[in-house]
Amino acid sequence: MRVKIFPLLLIVLVLLSATNVNATGYKLYELGAKAATLAGAFTGRADNTSAVYYNPAGLAFQSGLGFRINVAYFDLKHSAYVPDEDTTYNSNNGQLRGSLYVSYTLFDRISLGVGYFQPYTIETDWHTDWPGITLSRNSRLNTGYFRSVLALKLFDMLSIGVGFDFVKCTIHWNYNRTFSSPLYTFNEDVPAEIDTSGSGTGFVAGILLRPSDNIGIGVRYQHKVEIATEGRTKFATTGHLTYLPHPVYDHINVSNLMDDFNSYKNVTASLTLPSEFVVGIKIAPKKKKTFHLD
Repeated sequence: MRVKIFPLLLIVLVLLSATNVNATGYKLYELGAKAATLAGAFTGRADNTSAVYYNPAGLAFQSGLGFRINVAYFDLKHSAYVPDEDTTYNSNNGQLRGSLYVSYTLFDRISLGVGYFQPYTIETDWHTDWPGITLSRNSRLNTGYFRSVLALKLFDMLSIGVGFDFVKCTIHWNYNRTFSSPLYTFNEDVPAEIDTSGSGTGFVAGILLRPSDNIGIGVRYQHKVEIATEGRTKFATTGHLTYLPHPVYDHINVSNLMDDFNSYKNVTASLTLPSEFVVGIKIAPKKKKTFHLD
């Protein structure tokens, strides 16, 4: 049997997110330390190896070998309001994320780059007494981008960059499923888990114009990535010590009963990571003052 689920269920009832995530609740912009200090407005600058993500064209203005590792901790707070109870439930999840970028100037006007980063990710973990337990106890969405980039300086002030993306996605969804049967006097929520994984491909392109050292204008387009994931659902009943009367046997353990009614099922889920089109400007009117806008 195959069951289809929608990724929205994996972030169910995430109604309000903290700063540093956009309205969808799972996009992270802090994929480079320097760019993070500029609130992610790095498209028109892109002057270090993290240009692999922010604007691949920026690699053409760099020289030699570049290597950069970024580690960030996010304290993302999600909340869900239940009108019937006039109560707000909170899910607090600290997340540790990292990115890695490497670049190399192959020739005078040609540079290569590779990178790994996680722009789309979310984790929720709700208390066991919240009323949405049959929808979600905890959930996790992780996407990892593996990107390879080629940058070419067309003129002294103009460069372009293109890249190929391979994206790996994993989805975990843990919830309680209510089990009831007229044959048994057992009526209880049973923990259930769904784990799926899949991959997809996409591309990125960028342009960077630097008419002077004080001005930079960048454009980046990142194409959407469609991912089909597959996995299985299982019921975490191992070790349940409750015994019930059975029409054939004297008694049956609840764990075995769950196996009879809820066999493992194949699960599919589809997810589309959105396209992005970004225009960025860097202006430095004075030596110690620089304005960035994306």
